[in-house]
Amino acid sequence: IDALQHALALLCALTLTTVLASCGSDEPTAGGSGSGSGSGGGGSGGTPTTNIVSEKNMYITYEDPIFKVISIEGNFKQTTGLLTVFVADRNNIKITGSHTVYFRTEWGFFNQDSCVTSNGSCSVTWTSGSPQELASDRRVIFTAYTLGEEEFVDTNGNGYFDDVDGFVPVTNDLPEPYIDCNHDLAYTPGEQIIDVHTNNGIHDAEDSLNSTPDCQDTTGRCSPNPTIMIYHTDYLFISGEDVTTISSPIYGTGSPLYAALTSDTCTN
Repeated sequence: IDALQHALALLCALTLTTVLASCGSDEPTAGGSGSGSGSGGGGSGGTPTTNIVSEKNMYITYEDPIFKVISIEGNFKQTTGLLTVFVADRNNIKITGSHTVYFRTEWGFFNQDSCVTSNGSCSVTWTSGSPQELASDRRVIFTAYTLGEEEFVDTNGNGYFDDVDGFVPVTNDLPEPYIDCNHDLAYTPGEQIIDVHTNNGIHDAEDSLNSTPDCQDTTGRCSPNPTIMIYHTDYLFISGEDVTTISSPIYGTGSPLYAALTSDTCTN
């Protein structure tokens, strides 16, 4: 009987050890790899980033969203502003690898035409331009562009754009970037193009195909270009030191500045 009791006690101890070991096996360990598709640095929850900038996760922030280039007295003054671009992948994970982002504007100039991201962002400094070249609606366009992929809806969550996934050309398909001089949110012949898709000297429209390296669609929706120049454009308002001075007489038809604010040209 003593031998039987000893055997049962040993069996219980072994069983308890096995249960505790099983409970501890879900704990992440240092240096362990997470699940998910793609490559590159790790993201939150152990999911690695694809290291490809997604159209939906590229945006610009501004030190001051209203650039004050007019003094209280109504005179133009040179103003600078810091622009910071942020990039992330389609899984909403910050991209820690280096990506070159280029900048264009219709008015003023940048201290450099590009910056290289570090830990998901980089910055450039903008300086205001000549009052004779400021658009009459007092808005200025800022465009940032870099190599990346177009957005798609990964319906089945397998990390690929395939037959069951959603792609809406009217919202997800990108034309070639351009400078929207007349601020109508559409390309008009004669506006400046940023000729980065085919370098053919003309503006390339949308192709109704999805540009992503992870395209496995068999219905003819894969673009021959797995990556393209994606871009983000903002329209910022130009103001004065005192925001109340943006109305008459500073901008009234009788103002000496009115003639300088009636041009809709893109000269950069």
